[in-house]
Amino acid sequence: MALQKSDLEFFPEEYLLEEDEMGESNAQFQLIRYLVELLEWLFRLEKWHIAGKLELYHQKVRNTQNKITPDISVFKGIEISSQQRQKLTSWNIGRSKITPPVLFEISSNSTRRSDILAGGNYKPAIYGRMGVKEYFAYDPNEPAVWRNTNNQRLLGWRYENSEPVELQPDDQGRLWSEELNSWLKAEGSYLRLYDQENNIRLTQNEASQQRIAELERQLSELKGDRKQQ
Repeated sequence: MALQKSDLEFFPEEYLLEEDEMGESNAQFQLIRYLVELLEWLFRLEKWHIAGKLELYHQKVRNTQNKITPDISVFKGIEISSQQRQKLTSWNIGRSKITPPVLFEISSNSTRRSDILAGGNYKPAIYGRMGVKEYFAYDPNEPAVWRNTNNQRLLGWRYENSEPVELQPDDQGRLWSEELNSWLKAEGSYLRLYDQENNIRLTQNEASQQRIAELERQLSELKGDRKQQ
């Protein structure tokens, strides 16, 4: 049977599916792990679910499996037990009627085009059709794999009526996330989050190290005061 024009429209996202299943670079892996740990700790009281490499199924993803696998998915308003989280490998948006409001992609050479290009067959448009509210893409690679983005490492979109509207950076190159209530800032191989007062958001391990350093500083000052007495 001869291929129709409508059949050809599936191929870009079918390729997109294949490239998402390729191996990660070390830069990708390190940053994905860091962001998952950071977001889990930051939103632990709200009991958000932060998932890395979770397969999402939605009819608006026009490949043969209706599947796409973002690097990081941020879910709000769902209760998932620790046992369920360990077993969770996929999420059917159509069946659950819950779409993650925020998605992240950490680009590699194989995914760079699909992560950031405009057009209905690329992720900024696909995620809007799925009902996502914000999407961020970051290039942690050295040298950078993105092309023609004015040396930007961080791009983001917010959706209006499912259409992507690119976020504009402030004078420090940061992007504001309404959903995460945070500034996102490119810092070398890492993507950092800051609050409105420009305090860096910390992982649990970073917060513990900061507390230990502060206690050691206070102890050192106390010892110094005793020597002077």
